[in-house]
Amino acid sequence: MVDPRQTISQISLAHAVFGFVAVTCVILSGFIWLLISSRSEQLTTAALDNAVRLRTESAAENLARTLHSDWHDLQQLASLIGTHSDNEITALMAGLQGDGSRISWLGLADTAGNVRYASGNMLVGQDVSSRPWFRGGLRGGFAGDVHEAVLLASLLPETAEGEVPRFIDLALPVRDEAGEVTGVLGMHIDAAWLKRQLSETAETLNIDLFLVAADGSVSLWTTEADPGSSGLAIMRAAQAGVAASDRETWPDGKDYFSILVPSVTYDDLPNFGWRVVGRLEAASFAPAMQDALGTIGAVVLSAISLLAGLTAIFVYLFVRPIEALAQTATRIANGDEEFPPERGNTREIAQLSAAVARIQEQRDYRPSAADVS
Repeated sequence: MVDPRQTISQISLAHAVFGFVAVTCVILSGFIWLLISSRSEQLTTAALDNAVRLRTESAAENLARTLHSDWHDLQQLASLIGTHSDNEITALMAGLQGDGSRISWLGLADTAGNVRYASGNMLVGQDVSSRPWFRGGLRGGFAGDVHEAVLLASLLPETAEGEVPRFIDLALPVRDEAGEVTGVLGMHIDAAWLKRQLSETAETLNIDLFLVAADGSVSLWTTEADPGSSGLAIMRAAQAGVAASDRETWPDGKDYFSILVPSVTYDDLPNFGWRVVGRLEAASFAPAMQDALGTIGAVVLSAISLLAGLTAIFVYLFVRPIEALAQTATRIANGDEEFPPERGNTREIAQLSAAVARIQEQRDYRPSAADVS
């Protein structure tokens, strides 16, 4: 039968402390990793949704503000008609048109639809009564979606791509002092300029933008190819004109987060009927997420290193003295004449040292004959 007192554990107290800390670190690290893994997709989705939402709303407002400046200029010009001569109005139109890179045409038609005067004298005397901008302008403020030039097609040069120029329209009625409508003032804004504006905004915000008409067709886009409707849920929502957001696979085979802004308006700017769709590639935040995970990993490793250092200090200050006392007690039990340390870093060590010293004194005590008698 083995004497229990001869059985010595192979695990020291220091090793037990280090082992406990190591197992705790492994468990905590695993728990943190599982938590981050389960939450990373959710966090990425929330971040992408928020990013595409803010950027698309900003793009829509920026577009509306830009066009509102043209609408304001058109209102100012309408207020001057009737108080200035025809030559002066024509000169004002030419000044407002500038080099024509933004505003392609300005003109005033009477209530019968005959153009009385216009920038560059283009279409003067022509009948525009069937044009949507004229009919809409008679009823009040009008904004027209992108369309190809009709009457101006033969008067303006083709685009760099060899295409017929395209415009968007702004129009409003001109009234006399009695408030009676005397004509319609119209403005054609170059769609190529508008697309450049939209593309610059998209590049600045690092997002793809699509200007969608009320019927669901895409009027302008900032990507290389027109996506069309392609059965996309976000495009169906655009046709319905309701705010929406979605993650889906587009015709290029990539996953995107997309959001729909259902209207492009600012102040008293007439409604073009546009919706703005903004999209952001789902993988665009992957590098940022990897950086975040790397940062978290570095923090965890730093915390583990700090904990290991503190554990080593703790073992040196509080565990090693216990081991030294145990070794001293073992040597005393084997008959060595040695005194245990009288002081320790903790109260328990001091108590154990004192107890070992008393046991040693009792062992070394030899009673005299007088004590026996």
